[in-house]
Amino acid sequence: MIKMKQIAIIVDKGDVNEITGTVVQPMSYQADGESTIEIKDQKLFHYIRTKLENCQVQYSKDVDGELIKEDLIIRKLDSFQQYKALQEMKARDYISSRLNPVSMFELYDFILCNNELLERGYVITNKNRREKYIEIIEAGDAETIDYLEIFLNSKDKCEELSGWYRNYRQFEADLAECKTIDETDQRYKEFVQLFE
Repeated sequence: MIKMKQIAIIVDKGDVNEITGTVVQPMSYQADGESTIEIKDQKLFHYIRTKLENCQVQYSKDVDGELIKEDLIIRKLDSFQQYKALQEMKARDYISSRLNPVSMFELYDFILCNNELLERGYVITNKNRREKYIEIIEAGDAETIDYLEIFLNSKDKCEELSGWYRNYRQFEADLAECKTIDETDQRYKEFVQLFE
């Protein structure tokens, strides 16, 4: 069974960190370009998730150790801010459902096969992948060829998944610029269409 951890995604807001979302990921999860904090207390995690639907959730950077409920600074959002926050959460849930658990297994295959190929003396990059492919095929070792095929397929899939995540980060940036509910709906619709 895969062990999971509860994560809050945070943004630096000067003297405070703002929690902008929550996700549940495998223990091996490493954030790609964003700051996170693990929330070990399940009740606190669900409390934060609930509050994010209509509130801004922050905590002081002076907080040392594990985050507790008393550390949280909760501010009610106006109705439009609530709507945008809800659309952002929907988008995050949407992308998370597509990235879990496939991304973990793809990454595992990529790392495993990359290590095997490195041990056999093959360093494969995007620039040299064609020539290394030919070199390995010509060497004729079936096991190495198998590792190469799994490596290339998982590398391509990891790059695709990374692209999905970059699209989500762009959606977040676009959403922050929205001034109306119609604009917000349009941005969300465009985001979801990328995956259909």
